[in-house]
Amino acid sequence: MIELTEEGRVFRPRVSAWTRVSTWLLAAVLTIPFISVMTATHDAWSELWWTVLLMGVMAVGGIAVSTNTVRVVRTMRYILTADAVEIRAGGSSRCILFKDIVRVEVVNLALNLLSSYRLPGLALYDVLYSDEGIVTMFSTHALKDVVLIETADHHKYGISPEDEVEFVSDLRSHLQL
Repeated sequence: MIELTEEGRVFRPRVSAWTRVSTWLLAAVLTIPFISVMTATHDAWSELWWTVLLMGVMAVGGIAVSTNTVRVVRTMRYILTADAVEIRAGGSSRCILFKDIVRVEVVNLALNLLSSYRLPGLALYDVLYSDEGIVTMFSTHALKDVVLIETADHHKYGISPEDEVEFVSDLRSHLQL
């Protein structure tokens, strides 16, 4: 869906079932151990209080990461303004001036097992790929059909607008490549 606002044309990300599953599965995986330990150690609380406390801290951390991930995905937007591409997601915002862009293309990225924050259907922040190196990702697609934007200083951004063809066409119409 594309919105026309005072800021420019706003493109939302493509959200797949994997995106939804990944964000909520992360919360479940990080909180289940706490619930299991609480249940198992209910009768032995006095001897294992520190273990339960540690698991509780880990569970709260997991819930915080999961909540932030859901917030980032829900607020993710790609905005084409008069002179830049703005990427907004959660509290993060990136502004890429048209004059700095040297390459725009839809690519399939090569998996690197040492990547940072990449799940099925979601890639956020700086992610390492075998073929492109480090790409700053704000994408609901980790590998396939990623719109790659490269700047003159060789910084790369990966995004996944819902209407990828129209986004790329609009962006290229602003560029002097």
